[in-house]
Amino acid sequence: MNTVVLKNGRRYGHNTDWWGFAESFRRGLPDADLDAAVQIGAGGAGVATAYAILSLGLKNLAVFDLDPERAVHLAQALSALFPEAMITASGNLAAAMGSASGLIHATPTGMAKYPGIPLPPELLLPHHWVVEIVYFPLETELVKTARQRGCRVLNGGGMAVFQAVGAFRLFTGREPDAGRMIQHFDSLTSGSNHSSEDLAMKTSIATVSISGELPEKLAAIAKAGFDGVEIFENDFLAFDGSPADVGRMVRDHGLEITLFQPFHDFEGMPEPHRTRTFDRAERKFDIMQQLGTDLVLVCSNVSPVSLGGIDRAAADFHELGERAAKRGLRVGYEALAWGRHIFDHRDAWEIVRRADHANIGLILDSFHTLSRKIDINSIRSIPKEKIFIVQLADAPLIDMDLLYWSRHFRNMPGEGDLPVTAFTSAIAETGYDGYFSLEIFNDQFRGGSAEGDCRRWPSFADHAG
Repeated sequence: MNTVVLKNGRRYGHNTDWWGFAESFRRGLPDADLDAAVQIGAGGAGVATAYAILSLGLKNLAVFDLDPERAVHLAQALSALFPEAMITASGNLAAAMGSASGLIHATPTGMAKYPGIPLPPELLLPHHWVVEIVYFPLETELVKTARQRGCRVLNGGGMAVFQAVGAFRLFTGREPDAGRMIQHFDSLTSGSNHSSEDLAMKTSIATVSISGELPEKLAAIAKAGFDGVEIFENDFLAFDGSPADVGRMVRDHGLEITLFQPFHDFEGMPEPHRTRTFDRAERKFDIMQQLGTDLVLVCSNVSPVSLGGIDRAAADFHELGERAAKRGLRVGYEALAWGRHIFDHRDAWEIVRRADHANIGLILDSFHTLSRKIDINSIRSIPKEKIFIVQLADAPLIDMDLLYWSRHFRNMPGEGDLPVTAFTSAIAETGYDGYFSLEIFNDQFRGGSAEGDCRRWPSFADHAG
């Protein structure tokens, strides 16, 4: 599901990716041989492309994925839907390509942050048709190599445009001008001043999301291709080094510290607690400057002594913004789903809006919004410059205490039951172009290896990209 339509007080989920792929294929390769094809990738995008090509009449499909179990699961699910087709999860890519008519590529490989080609070039033969889903850049290594080897090639632009055509039709009930949308897409991707690097999603992950010591975590995060890292205070405190040492170690890995967190129980405190919270803030600011990051995450207050009131909280944040500005720092406010007074991002945004300070912004977390079933349409009206960072996590639907649910059962986007793709779509509609950061509290992840946890990143890209 990548599109949610609100109608008569109800939410209706749709998937336009599969139709977008199918329409692009019909137009771009109308006479393609559909006897046999290989698909590389069995994640969220791969589900859509496989369903689409089988709907078009493909007779034999061999699915490959870095996670063999995921490929098997997809093959089994599709076999039940298309009993007349032969669908397998094969381990011999060379043999499958030798007998295939074409190739579908449905992984992040080839994106600006994940350069490369998903298979040995010599497996591409002149009789193959090759379909790519990556569209930034349009000329991926696969597209260029396949064309050089004589293959008929379809880049990822068509799927991108036609899934939007389908979404427009669902949202408005009107028939869109697909030709005009194609022309607009072409104008954005041809002759643009933006490089594919500029247009790529910037990714981050919180150190709390994975297991191991801090140096091990940073090495795994860098190897997985993330751009940035959230430094969780407990990881920093357990490290035998100064904040400056941590900052240097992060930068040596080619990473950016996207934020320092958490800062608990700040807003709405009575005296003398209020004075103490500002003292704590100044000490946090000291550490941030030594680390080399400009953003701190402030969670909504859960203290039993805290006082309610939007204006009281806004006044506190305005003063905090003044202090942060003197140091060139920023403060992001996040509504915890279990906050004492503020547990809805709409109220958090109202506090940020009334604080009216350039150094105070909003942090949006998919779990906190989706666990409370808050209307994501409210996100679309938030100015993009006031969203300081976006945190993503999925979770299975479990009826339990929100705090316990969050601290033990979060998982990667696409591995749970929350509509994370719809959440990120709402974020994208604001024009937000900052970091998307994983914040995963999960006992299983913390009991594994740092590198193994980070290998789940392609699943994140499928659902958030």
